[in-house]
Amino acid sequence: PIENPIPEHVVRAMQELGADWNWLLRPHPLWRDRIPELECVLAQAGVANAHMDGPALAPLPALFERVDAHITCSSSSCYEALAHGLRTAIVHERGFHQHRRFIDQGVFWHAPDTDSLVRFLRHPAPFPSEAAMVIQDFDKDKAVDLVKLLISERPR
Repeated sequence: PIENPIPEHVVRAMQELGADWNWLLRPHPLWRDRIPELECVLAQAGVANAHMDGPALAPLPALFERVDAHITCSSSSCYEALAHGLRTAIVHERGFHQHRRFIDQGVFWHAPDTDSLVRFLRHPAPFPSEAAMVIQDFDKDKAVDLVKLLISERPR
């Protein structure tokens, strides 16, 4: 996982967007034991509308049904979010390099600073036609079955 799972510019965007926004944060599984530390960082920044305990244990599909957009440093969860019809902002340079092809195509958005992240959240851009076609043809049950299969076959 990334050294700081909540980059400073994301915290600043949370501050700027204010109390009208609710944030469901799902830290990388290796950060779950450090949730109190992350909550402290947000509390010190005055962000009171962020929720981590429940989302940290919830499956992504359940979270994707409750949110309007997806933000990640570099996770491949951006592909799952796309399958659920969600736009994703990539907020870390590692993620930019990992997903650059799709960022260049407009499937994902690169938000390396506060202003670009706030713009992404306040003014959603439409998906490119190719992404819309993927979403339109998406069969959620087949995708869930595929994810379960992939997880069951993953080497441990």
